[in-house]
Amino acid sequence: MTINVPKENIQAAFEQQILQAWREAHGADTGTIHTSWGEDRVVVMIEDVLLKGERLLAQSAAGKAVLDDYVSHLLAYVVEEQSKPLAQLLPRKIVDISINTNTAEQWVMFIFRLGK
Repeated sequence: MTINVPKENIQAAFEQQILQAWREAHGADTGTIHTSWGEDRVVVMIEDVLLKGERLLAQSAAGKAVLDDYVSHLLAYVVEEQSKPLAQLLPRKIVDISINTNTAEQWVMFIFRLGK
């Protein structure tokens, strides 16, 4: 099945789908999304991802470790669940996905590397 999205709307549709998936998985209306599109990759950054309670948890070393693990697993879940639908929006096949989180700075990032 192919999603028919006008070319000029692919980036907006991609961003909306990722941000909605993050918010649904996280259970909160958090995050501001930014993307950078290159010839062979799409970089996605979502800022302001934490709730107030999560930010408080991150203030202790033990709490930060728990939060880091939680956010990493949550992001991996979102990326895994969204890879197939997102692949339909991208001009080329996704061949690799890298994820990175920084709860101290309240952002998550992932990179979709595209094949030929």
